[in-house]
Amino acid sequence: MLQAVSAPGALPPLFDLRGQEHNDSNELPPSGRLAPELIQGVVRKSYGRFRKCYEAGLARSSKLEGRVSVRFVIALDGSVRENEVESQTLPDPDAVRCVVESFAPLQFPSPVGGIVTVVYPLMFTPG
Repeated sequence: MLQAVSAPGALPPLFDLRGQEHNDSNELPPSGRLAPELIQGVVRKSYGRFRKCYEAGLARSSKLEGRVSVRFVIALDGSVRENEVESQTLPDPDAVRCVVESFAPLQFPSPVGGIVTVVYPLMFTPG
């Protein structure tokens, strides 16, 4: 089962953090805003991508479970930049890498006022 972490006591996705994208002058672009529900909507529509990564991991280990938190930057045009593991407890490096890479093709609405850095946790459990 794949779910965004939203159970009681779970950490929600983090939004509107300081950007980390660099431009030619090595200055950080300003932080922008994008409604959390818009970000969640795009990610949730893409659960099939993440599920394939997890199912490949389940084929290697039938009891595979854990969390992967992905940090990514939504650029001014809504594309994903700098996707990387923020933290993880999923003990399958190939599945983790696949989940992180699955964020790269996502397309979000353009943020208002600058880039947006997001930390998005996903929980994976068999069953």
